[in-house]
Amino acid sequence: MDLAKDLSPRFSWFVLGHLAHLNSDNLCESFMTGTVFGSAPIGMFDLLDNQMTPRGESEDIVETYGDLITGDWDAFVDMLFDFWFDGEVAKDRAREIILWYFEAGADYYNKDSDCAAALADLESKLDSAEKYIGGFTREQDKELFANLTSQPLEDLVDLFTAGTVQSLLGDQAGLTPWVKEEVQRFKKTALVDPDFWLLYDDQLSMLGPTWTLARLTGNPLAAWPAWDANAMISGNIQSVMQFDPDEYAVIPGLLVDLVEWREAGGGAVSKATADMNGEPASVRVRFFSSLPFEGKITGVVKKDRPGFDANLDEVLGAADLDVSIDPLEYVGGDRSLLEIPFTVDLDGAMGFYVELFSEGSDLPFFTTSWDRLWTGADQIDLERPMYRDFFGTYGHWPPSLPVAEPEAKPSVLFVKVRLAPAGAGLPGVVVTVQEDGDSSITGANGLAVFSNLTEGTWTVDAKAEGYSSEGEVSATLGPLDESWIDLPLHAVPRVTGPGEFWSNRTCMPFDWDVAPFGAQAAGFTAWMEVKDREAPPKEINVGLSGESIVCVKPPARDGDLLRVGVKAEYVDDTWGVEGFSSWVSIDGSPPVVSRAEAGVHGNPPCLQDPGMVPYLPPVDVVVDFEEPNSPLTAVHWRAGERGWQEAQWTLTDKGGGVGEVTFPLALDGGSAGSSLRVRLTNGSGMQAVTGPISLPVWGESHLCVQPTPDEAVDAWAPPE
Repeated sequence: MDLAKDLSPRFSWFVLGHLAHLNSDNLCESFMTGTVFGSAPIGMFDLLDNQMTPRGESEDIVETYGDLITGDWDAFVDMLFDFWFDGEVAKDRAREIILWYFEAGADYYNKDSDCAAALADLESKLDSAEKYIGGFTREQDKELFANLTSQPLEDLVDLFTAGTVQSLLGDQAGLTPWVKEEVQRFKKTALVDPDFWLLYDDQLSMLGPTWTLARLTGNPLAAWPAWDANAMISGNIQSVMQFDPDEYAVIPGLLVDLVEWREAGGGAVSKATADMNGEPASVRVRFFSSLPFEGKITGVVKKDRPGFDANLDEVLGAADLDVSIDPLEYVGGDRSLLEIPFTVDLDGAMGFYVELFSEGSDLPFFTTSWDRLWTGADQIDLERPMYRDFFGTYGHWPPSLPVAEPEAKPSVLFVKVRLAPAGAGLPGVVVTVQEDGDSSITGANGLAVFSNLTEGTWTVDAKAEGYSSEGEVSATLGPLDESWIDLPLHAVPRVTGPGEFWSNRTCMPFDWDVAPFGAQAAGFTAWMEVKDREAPPKEINVGLSGESIVCVKPPARDGDLLRVGVKAEYVDDTWGVEGFSSWVSIDGSPPVVSRAEAGVHGNPPCLQDPGMVPYLPPVDVVVDFEEPNSPLTAVHWRAGERGWQEAQWTLTDKGGGVGEVTFPLALDGGSAGSSLRVRLTNGSGMQAVTGPISLPVWGESHLCVQPTPDEAVDAWAPPE
């Protein structure tokens, strides 16, 4: 700043801009990232291959995707034109200021730096940006960015993950193999809610400018706020805690960046040894808030017993600290530091962990233990390397204090049950470890956890209706091991044929449920089997529609049993397991009628008066037929040209596929003189229609004396 005073004002503006950038970077990475991710159940993402760390969210999500939402893109375009795009004068302006800044910085820090090479590297990035947007006018570029950034946030996610913005900024990060699944999960989080990002405008946007002014008027080399990986990790842990609101009460913005365990003499320790048993110890916890906070913070130290049941972990020490935090006053100010004394008790302990509570809540807003997190956050894939390799109760930041030689040495087995071959986790799967038969049901992320196993080899079995495993899976555990098993289950195709019987001897329609396969299936193959036929069936590709037709050669015969088989071809060119329809019996022939008659039903009544219209008396219809391959399923009748009507029929099985159908029938006088036909339908839908059946007709010659009710032998009466 002092060197720039004797130069053109734009040199001072450039230096001020870089100082503001440093403070805004601290704001974004150490304050905003932890606050944003810790304020909602989001978790971490496997999107870009340079992001596979517990702090990768800042550069790639908050500072790229977040900038698309909150950034001042008009100012960005103006900067590019003023210092590069607006002809050679603009380029010379940039070269002069940037080279001066490099050289002044190298001289100030007494470094032997190749400033010309550094400038050339920056120029190459600006040239790359110019290829994308340098062919437009200043106003056209502003309009371009306005159109890009005004899209729905779901579309901005696609823009961000397409790599266009990264290329524009000179970042060549590649995409991970899980990017498609992760983009879909991204779109289900608060990150695509515009109101969520108001947190920046309402609370956080003034921190960077305020700290810049504080450093200009106070201590320009103040050590803090500064870049802090631990703060970002703290926010990530709180983001995972947000998935389990029954166990945790996260306070967004209240972040921890130091956990340090000390023995009685005040020295830092990383393990609790036997000589510390019964002795005093302490843990120092430093925290800050990116949002204003006032209240009492309570810290407790707990004994970590084997297993993931926190109810067994007793409190060994506690301490309080009243705090009043205004993040705008952090430059040169004091930090919040809480020291919690406790007495080391090694009896039954795996180690010791610390939790922080805010006044009025029984649930912690921060913890160094992942015992409950491994089993509670079942909406995210905790088996991913970014969780498994960077987080946990021991060996990671924030550190818990392990016992150097615990009495019990149980092991933990994490079983990830996923849709084969490499799909998402399957919930509700019963996972069993032998020999003791201990079982666990997978959560929404497909994870089952066994937290208190002895060393040895454990066989793992998984069962779920509609799924099949590839075979036996086992894990060999040593003392205090944490082992992960990936256990894929194949979806078994649920295939449905046309029914129990089918008439077409050559081809058969079928359908199958595509949904259980998700994005794992590239297509499906189907074939038709004829029972007891030795020739192998021919397989055909039936795509992803869920319905098709499959044929067989030579054609089947009546009485043959057929079924359809289906298997999936996965996106990785491997194959799934077979699924089959039930057996279908072929009957391509209608029933064969051998006799069809209609006889008088009981004793017909007499006509009462001469000259009455003849009528059809009630009759019994009898049809004999032969059908050896499928049962009779329906009987209909029709008189004359009237429509078919269903009969209330009775079947007598005479053996050998021969049967007799009988049913009573009463017809009105309007059917006199017409013929009766009967239609038989078998199980495959094939039909046989009888020829005309003669009906008895009673006329004037059948006169008689009106019978008394006692003399009537039938309930039927002639029409009036």
